[in-house]
Amino acid sequence: MINTSYGNVKNPVSEQSPEQLLDQHISTIRYHANQLIRRLPNAIEMDDLINAGAIGLLDAAQRFDPSLGHQFTTFANLRIRGAMMDYLRSFDWMPKTLRDTSKTLQQALATLEKQHGRTIEEREVAAFLGIT
Repeated sequence: MINTSYGNVKNPVSEQSPEQLLDQHISTIRYHANQLIRRLPNAIEMDDLINAGAIGLLDAAQRFDPSLGHQFTTFANLRIRGAMMDYLRSFDWMPKTLRDTSKTLQQALATLEKQHGRTIEEREVAAFLGIT
């Protein structure tokens, strides 16, 4: 049983067993897995996303602090989706900052090519992004 104390505020979530939590929130986990799986390669299994989401739910139950005034469902949704995203990131060899930079560069190229109707030179992209 998950047993976490938060001072004077009782945490009803911590009094539930992990099985009860999973039974109560499995539809939420499946919902988030379905939303993500649509945009992923076929190599990613739905069951793996659901397992990652279950881990996120259990983590949410341990970390939830009702004294902050948030509902558990809201907090759990964030942790479930976050755990799924962490699972997916574990397969990515490229650091997030590099991926963000690549995405920015691709967007700049697409925008400039659309504006000018031709292949863009490096100096034009650099000027557009404000870099040397």
